[in-house]
Amino acid sequence: MELRYSRVVLTVLVLSGFSNPLTAQAAAPEPQQAPQQPAQDEQEPEAPVRIVGEAGEKAEFDAWQEVERSGSLSKKAELATRFLESFPNSGLTAFAHHVLADAAYQVNDVDNFILHAEKALLELPETPQLLAPLAYLYSERRQAAKAREYADRALLLLEKLEKPGKMTSSEWIKQRQGLQADSHYALGRAHLEFWQQSVGSPKELRQAVEHFSKTLKLDPEHAYAAFRLGFAQGNSRNPKAAVAAYARASILDSPAAERSKTYLERIHSILQKARAYEWAGKSIEEILEEERGRLAAERAEKEQELARLAEEIDN
Repeated sequence: MELRYSRVVLTVLVLSGFSNPLTAQAAAPEPQQAPQQPAQDEQEPEAPVRIVGEAGEKAEFDAWQEVERSGSLSKKAELATRFLESFPNSGLTAFAHHVLADAAYQVNDVDNFILHAEKALLELPETPQLLAPLAYLYSERRQAAKAREYADRALLLLEKLEKPGKMTSSEWIKQRQGLQADSHYALGRAHLEFWQQSVGSPKELRQAVEHFSKTLKLDPEHAYAAFRLGFAQGNSRNPKAAVAAYARASILDSPAAERSKTYLERIHSILQKARAYEWAGKSIEEILEEERGRLAAERAEKEQELARLAEEIDN
């Protein structure tokens, strides 16, 4: 949404000091009469109408411009806080909350991110940059219904959202695909929660696998998606797919790596007894080395895809 400044039209007042005192005295009401309506010069000027995306007065507009011009996100957050204190009824408050949400996200302050993102969405409901990470966080907090709602909204908006003017095409594609990946992850996590609530519905498990797989296609290095996919595939009685997913999660730098390797070793140990198991004669390290090769190939493919999509947008 483009920010605009609407000038406030002030009511022109007739000053009572310039009125004729004799005329005023003659026109004064008798004591027993009902009080008259306040004269025009005694009435308060009407407050400006609040419009989302617009500043109501010049001081408000200038204060927001200071937020916009600030270099660092932490400084923007400081100025946005001051802006909210000075202009609590501004049409730009949602944008100030957006800045504060971004700043909280940058320092992993989850509670404040959720607080300010939700406030921003009250007036900026079509903002996938807030909806997708909120969906991710709600899914991790096992608020499955809310995670699914926000993720679905984000994915619909991202399909039609145009590239912001200040971003390069490659930056925009990376951001959009990252938001799509987080949205699919949130949906996969939500379906895992629904699966547990429904006492093992195969449909929910299939949908979880589908969304985690889409996440990894968009972002091959999404460690938590790989970890959750391993869990979902294992419970789908697809141990070979579980080994592949856990292997991917094991080679990525994340808190899930150690647990993933433990589950990988456990499943590998069981499958070694099966003659048809393709990795029966390979060690865990050999499996992980093969997975590193696949990851390198997928990274190269993503780079080529990024260049192709950016060229399509620029042309």
